[in-house]
Amino acid sequence: IMESGEQIGLKHFKPIKPLGSGDTGSVHLVELCGTNQQFAMKAMEKSVMLNRNKVHRACTEREILDMLDHPFLPALYASFQTKTHICLITDYCPGGELFLLLERQPAKVLKEDAVSLCKFFYIDVTDH
Repeated sequence: IMESGEQIGLKHFKPIKPLGSGDTGSVHLVELCGTNQQFAMKAMEKSVMLNRNKVHRACTEREILDMLDHPFLPALYASFQTKTHICLITDYCPGGELFLLLERQPAKVLKEDAVSLCKFFYIDVTDH
């Protein structure tokens, strides 16, 4: 796509399934058309962001994702706009969010081995 000079956009992705929703939009599992590559697409509604004064937050999120360069953190591959949405294309992490893992635990507490693993990843990410 980039080699042809064409701007990447919504038409280049095939939706597979919704992954979740949040304050300003939703996240979908998508496939780059013509490949077997899967990505997460965060689609944020412009009108919702404007009404809730979240435009700065969305811009900051994009800037932070663009700066990340670590094997344990999702990479930002592309961002684009439609008339109604701002879209971020990132790595798809099939394990889900740590928050959801914690929510599923009895008494909302991680077992000691999971805590040790989280500490390892935290140390590796912050020391990288």
